[in-house]
Amino acid sequence: MDIEGKIFYIYVLKRPGAEEFIARASEHFEVVIYTASLAKYADPLMDLLDPDGKAAFRLFREHCTFTSGVFVKDLSLLGRNLKDVIIVDNSPMAYMLQPENAVPIQTWIDDMKDKQLFQLLPIVEYLARTSDVRPAIKRLRLENGTNYAQALKMIQIFKNVARLTQASTSSQAKINTWVENAHGIIPIHIAMTKPAADVEPKPILRLVAQYPSTITSSNRDSARKDENLNGAN
Repeated sequence: MDIEGKIFYIYVLKRPGAEEFIARASEHFEVVIYTASLAKYADPLMDLLDPDGKAAFRLFREHCTFTSGVFVKDLSLLGRNLKDVIIVDNSPMAYMLQPENAVPIQTWIDDMKDKQLFQLLPIVEYLARTSDVRPAIKRLRLENGTNYAQALKMIQIFKNVARLTQASTSSQAKINTWVENAHGIIPIHIAMTKPAADVEPKPILRLVAQYPSTITSSNRDSARKDENLNGAN
Protein backbone atom coordinates (compact mmCIF):
# COMPACT_ATOMS: atom_id res chain seq x y z
CA MET A 1 0.00 0.00 0.00
CA ASP A 2 1.34 3.43 -1.00
CA ILE A 3 1.11 5.93 1.89
CA GLU A 4 2.75 9.32 1.30
CA GLY A 5 5.15 7.91 -1.26
CA LYS A 6 6.20 4.91 0.83
CA ILE A 7 5.16 1.30 0.20
CA PHE A 8 3.79 -0.57 3.22
CA TYR A 9 2.80 -4.24 3.39
CA ILE A 10 -0.31 -4.61 5.52
CA TYR A 11 -1.18 -7.79 7.39
CA VAL A 12 -4.49 -7.95 9.21
CA LEU A 13 -6.14 -10.30 11.69
CA LYS A 14 -9.94 -10.33 11.87
CA ARG A 15 -11.65 -10.39 15.25
CA PRO A 16 -13.97 -13.40 15.60
CA GLY A 17 -17.57 -12.42 14.88
CA ALA A 18 -16.78 -9.13 13.10
CA GLU A 19 -18.86 -9.83 10.00
CA GLU A 20 -21.79 -11.26 11.95
CA PHE A 21 -21.73 -8.31 14.35
CA ILE A 22 -21.95 -5.76 11.52
CA ALA A 23 -24.68 -7.72 9.75
CA ARG A 24 -26.88 -8.23 12.81
CA ALA A 25 -26.32 -4.70 14.15
CA SER A 26 -27.40 -3.31 10.77
CA GLU A 27 -30.83 -4.90 11.32
CA HIS A 28 -31.42 -2.53 14.25
CA PHE A 29 -29.09 0.44 13.70
CA GLU A 30 -27.65 2.59 10.95
CA VAL A 31 -24.07 1.29 11.23
CA VAL A 32 -21.19 3.69 10.70
CA ILE A 33 -17.59 2.46 10.59
CA TYR A 34 -15.71 5.23 12.40
CA THR A 35 -11.93 4.89 12.54
CA ALA A 36 -8.98 7.20 13.10
CA SER A 37 -7.08 5.24 10.45
CA LEU A 38 -6.33 6.64 7.00
CA ALA A 39 -9.01 6.01 4.38
CA LYS A 40 -6.54 4.50 1.91
CA TYR A 41 -5.68 1.88 4.54
CA ALA A 42 -9.06 1.21 6.17
CA ASP A 43 -11.34 1.47 3.13
CA PRO A 44 -9.90 -1.60 1.30
CA LEU A 45 -10.13 -3.57 4.55
CA MET A 46 -13.80 -2.70 4.89
CA ASP A 47 -14.41 -3.78 1.28
CA LEU A 48 -13.24 -7.23 2.37
CA LEU A 49 -14.91 -7.24 5.78
CA ASP A 50 -18.25 -5.84 4.62
CA PRO A 51 -18.61 -6.68 0.91
CA ASP A 52 -22.41 -6.34 1.00
CA GLY A 53 -22.31 -2.81 2.43
CA LYS A 54 -24.19 -3.61 5.65
CA ALA A 55 -22.40 -0.65 7.24
CA ALA A 56 -24.14 2.42 5.85
CA PHE A 57 -21.16 4.79 6.05
CA ARG A 58 -17.42 4.86 6.63
CA LEU A 59 -15.72 7.73 8.44
CA PHE A 60 -11.95 8.05 8.68
CA ARG A 61 -9.21 10.19 10.23
CA GLU A 62 -10.30 13.28 8.29
CA HIS A 63 -13.70 13.06 9.99
CA CYS A 64 -12.23 12.97 13.52
CA THR A 65 -11.64 15.96 15.77
CA PHE A 66 -7.97 16.42 16.66
CA THR A 67 -7.67 17.60 20.25
CA SER A 68 -5.02 17.25 22.96
CA GLY A 69 -2.85 15.24 20.59
CA VAL A 70 -5.40 12.54 19.70
CA PHE A 71 -8.10 11.94 17.12
CA VAL A 72 -11.50 12.01 18.84
CA LYS A 73 -14.74 10.70 17.32
CA ASP A 74 -17.23 13.49 17.97
CA LEU A 75 -20.63 11.81 17.71
CA SER A 76 -22.40 15.16 17.57
CA LEU A 77 -21.02 15.59 14.02
CA LEU A 78 -23.04 12.61 12.78
CA GLY A 79 -26.15 14.76 12.59
CA ARG A 80 -28.20 12.30 14.64
CA ASN A 81 -29.99 12.68 17.98
CA LEU A 82 -27.50 11.42 20.56
CA LYS A 83 -30.26 9.55 22.37
CA ASP A 84 -30.17 7.15 19.41
CA VAL A 85 -26.38 6.83 19.04
CA ILE A 86 -23.98 4.28 20.54
CA ILE A 87 -20.28 3.81 19.90
CA VAL A 88 -18.43 0.52 20.39
CA ASP A 89 -14.72 1.24 20.86
CA ASN A 90 -11.72 -0.05 22.77
CA SER A 91 -10.14 3.40 23.16
CA PRO A 92 -11.67 5.69 25.84
CA MET A 93 -9.98 8.69 24.23
CA ALA A 94 -11.97 8.06 21.05
CA TYR A 95 -15.29 8.75 22.79
CA MET A 96 -14.09 11.21 25.43
CA LEU A 97 -16.59 13.85 24.22
CA GLN A 98 -19.63 11.57 24.65
CA PRO A 99 -18.70 8.80 27.14
CA GLU A 100 -22.37 8.36 28.04
CA ASN A 101 -22.95 6.90 24.56
CA ALA A 102 -20.09 4.43 24.76
CA VAL A 103 -20.22 0.66 25.01
CA PRO A 104 -16.57 -0.20 25.76
CA ILE A 105 -14.98 -3.31 24.33
CA GLN A 106 -11.65 -4.84 25.28
CA THR A 107 -8.67 -4.48 22.97
CA TRP A 108 -8.19 -7.49 20.72
CA ILE A 109 -4.85 -8.65 19.32
CA ASP A 110 -4.89 -12.27 18.19
CA ASP A 111 -7.08 -14.42 20.46
CA MET A 112 -9.13 -16.44 17.99
CA LYS A 113 -11.32 -17.74 20.84
CA ASP A 114 -12.45 -14.20 21.68
CA LYS A 115 -16.25 -13.90 22.18
CA GLN A 116 -16.66 -10.19 22.92
CA LEU A 117 -18.51 -9.25 19.73
CA PHE A 118 -20.90 -12.17 20.15
CA GLN A 119 -21.50 -11.14 23.78
CA LEU A 120 -22.23 -7.54 22.73
CA LEU A 121 -24.95 -8.47 20.25
CA PRO A 122 -27.72 -8.94 22.88
CA ILE A 123 -26.74 -5.57 24.37
CA VAL A 124 -26.96 -3.86 20.96
CA GLU A 125 -30.35 -5.46 20.32
CA TYR A 126 -31.56 -4.37 23.78
CA LEU A 127 -30.39 -0.77 23.24
CA ALA A 128 -32.22 -0.66 19.90
CA ARG A 129 -35.50 -1.09 21.78
CA THR A 130 -34.91 1.80 24.21
CA SER A 131 -36.19 5.36 23.74
CA ASP A 132 -32.84 6.80 24.93
CA VAL A 133 -29.69 4.67 24.87
CA ARG A 134 -27.82 6.80 27.43
CA PRO A 135 -29.73 5.90 30.62
CA ALA A 136 -29.94 2.32 29.37
CA ILE A 137 -26.15 2.22 28.94
CA LYS A 138 -25.77 3.69 32.44
CA ARG A 139 -27.93 0.89 33.87
CA LEU A 140 -25.83 -1.69 32.07
CA ARG A 141 -22.68 -0.17 33.54
CA LEU A 142 -24.08 -0.42 37.06
CA GLU A 143 -24.57 -4.13 36.48
CA ASN A 144 -21.13 -4.66 34.94
CA GLY A 145 -19.14 -1.45 35.05
CA THR A 146 -15.53 -2.62 35.24
CA ASN A 147 -14.57 -1.74 31.68
CA TYR A 148 -16.33 1.60 31.78
CA ALA A 149 -14.86 2.61 35.14
CA GLN A 150 -11.40 1.94 33.74
CA ALA A 151 -12.28 3.88 30.58
CA LEU A 152 -13.37 6.97 32.53
CA LYS A 153 -10.21 6.79 34.62
CA MET A 154 -8.07 6.72 31.48
CA ILE A 155 -9.97 9.69 29.99
CA GLN A 156 -9.48 11.77 33.13
CA ILE A 157 -5.79 10.90 33.45
CA PHE A 158 -5.22 11.77 29.82
CA LYS A 159 -7.03 15.11 30.09
CA ASN A 160 -5.07 16.07 33.21
CA VAL A 161 -1.69 15.13 31.79
CA ALA A 162 -2.40 16.75 28.42
CA ARG A 163 -3.45 19.97 30.15
CA LEU A 164 -0.32 20.06 32.32
CA THR A 165 2.03 19.40 29.41
CA GLN A 166 0.28 21.46 26.74
CA ALA A 167 3.13 23.96 26.47
CA SER A 168 5.87 21.36 26.27
CA THR A 169 6.56 19.78 22.87
CA SER A 170 8.74 17.01 24.28
CA SER A 171 6.20 16.15 26.98
CA GLN A 172 3.37 16.17 24.44
CA ALA A 173 5.34 13.73 22.28
CA LYS A 174 5.58 11.39 25.27
CA ILE A 175 1.83 11.69 25.85
CA ASN A 176 1.13 10.93 22.19
CA THR A 177 3.25 7.78 22.46
CA TRP A 178 1.38 6.73 25.61
CA VAL A 179 -1.98 7.30 23.95
CA GLU A 180 -0.94 5.36 20.86
CA ASN A 181 0.06 2.42 23.03
CA ALA A 182 -3.20 2.66 24.97
CA HIS A 183 -5.19 2.48 21.73
CA GLY A 184 -4.12 -1.11 21.09
CA ILE A 185 -3.94 -2.16 17.44
CA ILE A 186 -7.59 -2.38 16.41
CA PRO A 187 -8.08 -0.18 13.30
CA ILE A 188 -11.86 -0.42 12.89
CA HIS A 189 -14.50 0.82 15.29
CA ILE A 190 -18.24 1.25 15.06
CA ALA A 191 -20.75 3.99 15.76
CA MET A 192 -24.42 3.14 15.40
CA THR A 193 -27.51 5.29 15.12
CA LYS A 194 -31.13 4.15 15.15
CA PRO A 195 -32.73 4.57 11.74
CA ALA A 196 -35.56 7.09 11.71
CA ALA A 197 -38.08 6.62 8.92
CA ASP A 198 -39.35 10.18 9.19
CA VAL A 199 -35.93 11.85 9.06
CA GLU A 200 -33.84 12.25 5.91
CA PRO A 201 -30.26 11.28 6.88
CA LYS A 202 -28.69 14.25 5.12
CA PRO A 203 -26.10 15.39 7.70
CA ILE A 204 -23.96 12.26 7.37
CA LEU A 205 -24.34 12.32 3.61
CA ARG A 206 -23.19 15.93 3.44
CA LEU A 207 -20.23 15.07 5.64
CA VAL A 208 -19.00 12.07 3.67
CA ALA A 209 -19.89 13.61 0.29
CA GLN A 210 -16.72 15.70 0.72
CA TYR A 211 -14.76 12.45 0.57
CA PRO A 212 -16.38 10.18 -2.10
CA SER A 213 -14.19 7.20 -1.14
CA THR A 214 -15.87 7.08 2.26
CA ILE A 215 -19.32 6.38 0.83
CA THR A 216 -20.14 2.71 0.41
CA SER A 217 -21.53 1.55 -2.91
CA SER A 218 -24.98 1.11 -1.38
CA ASN A 219 -25.11 4.84 -0.52
CA ARG A 220 -23.19 6.43 -3.38
CA ASP A 221 -26.28 7.00 -5.53
CA SER A 222 -28.17 8.44 -2.56
CA ALA A 223 -25.29 10.79 -1.83
CA ARG A 224 -25.24 12.06 -5.40
CA LYS A 225 -29.00 12.56 -5.34
CA ASP A 226 -28.67 14.47 -2.05
CA GLU A 227 -25.94 16.67 -3.52
CA ASN A 228 -28.14 17.44 -6.54
CA LEU A 229 -31.06 18.36 -4.28
CA ASN A 230 -28.86 20.62 -2.19
CA GLY A 231 -27.50 22.30 -5.32
CA ALA A 232 -31.00 22.92 -6.63
CA ASN A 233 -32.14 24.65 -3.43
